[in-house]
Amino acid sequence: MCMSLLGFGGILFLFYGKGIYINGIILGCAILIVQTSLPFFNALATEMINAGKNINFSISRGIGSIGYAVMSFSVGKLTVAYGAGTLPCVVIGSTVLLIVALFLFPFEKEKHSRQGPKSELSLIAFAQRYPAFCVILAGCVLIYTSHVLINNFVYQIITYKGGTSEHMGIVMALAGILEIISMFMFSKLLKWKDCSFWFRISGIFFTWKALGTLLADSIGSLYIVQILQPMGWGLMTVSSVYFVNMLMEERDTTKGQAYMTMSLSVGTIIGSLIGGWLIDMTGIPGMLSVAVICGTAGTCIVMYMTRRTIHMK
Repeated sequence: MCMSLLGFGGILFLFYGKGIYINGIILGCAILIVQTSLPFFNALATEMINAGKNINFSISRGIGSIGYAVMSFSVGKLTVAYGAGTLPCVVIGSTVLLIVALFLFPFEKEKHSRQGPKSELSLIAFAQRYPAFCVILAGCVLIYTSHVLINNFVYQIITYKGGTSEHMGIVMALAGILEIISMFMFSKLLKWKDCSFWFRISGIFFTWKALGTLLADSIGSLYIVQILQPMGWGLMTVSSVYFVNMLMEERDTTKGQAYMTMSLSVGTIIGSLIGGWLIDMTGIPGMLSVAVICGTAGTCIVMYMTRRTIHMK
């Protein structure tokens, strides 16, 4: 996976700017590589947690958001100063650091895990064992589609509201910094309510953020909308991992984490595919209206099915 990212950085360096279709293919490959890598990281974390290792996933994920915030702000400044040609160098440098970090990670594959034999369920068999969870995944796809319609087209949203790429970097950095709050405090939140509660609540804030982005009439108001980020993306990123770990039989948790992250990948693909078309056909307001609709529908599904799943457990 890391070598794929590194190879992609080289391709980006060689071919970026060679035409709109080449750029489109490169962007599509970037989305594919990044999204397929996420299940591995979540599965690695839960594998270590279930093996009895002392890992605080929420704080670890929060540190990742710090990196995201720093990178968003820095890349925004770099593109203003030196142009988009700096992006390949950033990708290659980040991937090298990731490879180093993975080699330093103290992963130990135990011969006799307390989980027992891993799940060999097919997708159909998994759906039969956890039917309500599969419906929850459909709701997550809709929520993530709403999220991607904003996140992947943030530059178009910013320019529509009168901003520049520098403002885009600030907006994304604010979101990355603020989402750290819920990640770092998640262990304390769990003492108040269980992870299923916070998982449900996160969908509401996703929808509110989409609505706030639609209604924002200036760059300043977009900055204010980012205060919803901690209870939306920040909360769901962590609570979903704990929710799967709580819901599944231990032998199925790794597969459950992969399917949960797959819902993010599917939402990313759908949002990326329809976002540009929606902007061309209906403009930014129309695209953001669809984001609100997707978020609302997904949240309703997640809230209803999560409560039903917990009562059935």
